[in-house]
Amino acid sequence: VITANDVPSTWTAAKQSANSTSAFKGIAGCKPLTAAATVAHSYPQRQSPQFSDPATQGDTYAEDTVYAFKTAAAASRYLAPYQTSIFPTCLQKSLQKQLGSQDQVSAGQGLPNLQGVGDAALGYEFQVQANVQGSQMTFVFEVIGVRIGRAFIGFSFANPNVQLTQGSDIVNAVIGRVQSAAGG
Repeated sequence: VITANDVPSTWTAAKQSANSTSAFKGIAGCKPLTAAATVAHSYPQRQSPQFSDPATQGDTYAEDTVYAFKTAAAASRYLAPYQTSIFPTCLQKSLQKQLGSQDQVSAGQGLPNLQGVGDAALGYEFQVQANVQGSQMTFVFEVIGVRIGRAFIGFSFANPNVQLTQGSDIVNAVIGRVQSAAGG
C-alpha cells in the first residue's frame, strides 16, 4: 500500500473511507462491477491511509487498496469487468451520484501510459466541475488498477486542475514493493 515515504513529507494521513461494494449499486448496467467488488471483499485486503496535501485543503489526495487473491486467475477474473467498456461509464455515474446534481463529471478518458505496468493495468481520468464554497473548481480524479500475479492494487488520486504529478512515482513505489513481496 501507499506509505508516508511515497508522498511528500508535508502530506498528512487520515483513515480512508471504507471500501464499499455499493458504489455501483442501483446504476443501470453496472451489476458486473458490483458482483466483482462483492467477491473481492471476501479476500484479504489492506487499505492505505488517505494521504492529502494540506496546502490544497485536502483537495489533493492519494489512496489505494491492495487485494490478495488465491491465484493469478482469480485476480484476473476480478479485473475482467473493469476492462470492459461499461467501467468508465459506471464510474462516471457513480461519481456523479456521490457528488450530486450541482457538480458535473466528464466521461472518463483512458490513461495511455500504463503499457507494461504489472501483469495487467487500466486507468481512467475524469474531470470534475464542482462548486466549492461558491466558486467553480475543476478537479482531476484518476483511478488506476494494476494486477501483479495474484495481487490487485486499486489507486485513487485527486488534484485540482491537473493530474497528480506524483501519481506515477507513487504507483511505481507500491508496484515495486508488491513485486518484491511476490518474489518477482
